[in-house]
Amino acid sequence: MLTAHPEINTLLGWSDTVVLGGIAALTNLQKAPSDYVIVGIDATTEALASVKSGNMSATVNNPPDKFGELAFNVCYGLITDPNSSWHFIQHAITKLQIVDSENVAEFMP
Repeated sequence: MLTAHPEINTLLGWSDTVVLGGIAALTNLQKAPSDYVIVGIDATTEALASVKSGNMSATVNNPPDKFGELAFNVCYGLITDPNSSWHFIQHAITKLQIVDSENVAEFMP
């Protein structure tokens, strides 16, 4: 893909693992990842290190503990309370955070 379309300048992935694979592909093609906008999701340890080193532009912190708590509360409300507000809500929002070079140190283990 990158060879056939040299105009590509952005890599986005549904997970950091996917984006880190894209960085490996760029490296194999002897292209500098820092020349691309590269964003993943999950704020994994490997992705945080990549953001810190400048190989990734950003990752999105999608905290599984908060998402799990929300999912539990929705399910529990639906099962235990026929008048629960969850019966009427079609979308739930979790707080996502962009992690980039400005704040990556706050997320490093």
